[in-house]
Amino acid sequence: MVDWKGLAKKSIEKSTEVAKQGVSKSKEKADEKKREKALQEEQDLAFEKMVLGASLRAEKLNLKGKNKKQILEAEHIRNQQIRNNQFVFEKPAKTTVILDDNFVRITHKGISNALTVGASGEKVIKISDINSVQLSPPGGIVSGYLQFTLAGNKNTQGLSEAIKDENSVIFIKDDLDMAVVIKTIVEELMAQDTSGVTVNQQDLSPAEELRKYKALLDDGILTQDEFDAKKKQLLDI
Repeated sequence: MVDWKGLAKKSIEKSTEVAKQGVSKSKEKADEKKREKALQEEQDLAFEKMVLGASLRAEKLNLKGKNKKQILEAEHIRNQQIRNNQFVFEKPAKTTVILDDNFVRITHKGISNALTVGASGEKVIKISDINSVQLSPPGGIVSGYLQFTLAGNKNTQGLSEAIKDENSVIFIKDDLDMAVVIKTIVEELMAQDTSGVTVNQQDLSPAEELRKYKALLDDGILTQDEFDAKKKQLLDI
């Protein structure tokens, strides 16, 4: 005679065991996802700290939104370019500046540059041919400009003239930090040119870097908050 009650009991026990295994696997998967999420958050935080620590405009970055990751990734690329003495100005017209030992290489691209500066292409300026570096910070809706004045040439009289000058770089407020770095490095190279010594921005001591930024603060190019942030970064405090 078939023991229906016994079979039913075994079936129930088996189903219960299968259900328990399913719950256990689900819990393991959930725990694994939590661990992966925690690890990703830790990596994201470390990346953010690294990017902001290297950025010259960390206080100005807007990281409150869905585009935070993209902004940090773009800033990371920008930091690497600056470290390699490559400066890319996207607005108001794309211009790239590369500091290559004894030369400043300026490349104007796009229709806007073609209409104002002329045919796009690379302009190579020898450091020893530069008499001065003029920096006019942006103000309000007006762009700023960085101009390299060569022997026999005069400084431009305002933005309208700088736009037409192939030895100038036009930039917006977000890129003022790059313009300041370029001016500083070129002027250091100009000062050392007569002795034949090449200066690299990465060779400066923290104290020398701090004096450089203090001069920019005194000239009104940097704000007190920006200077204090750089001071903390340089002195690791």
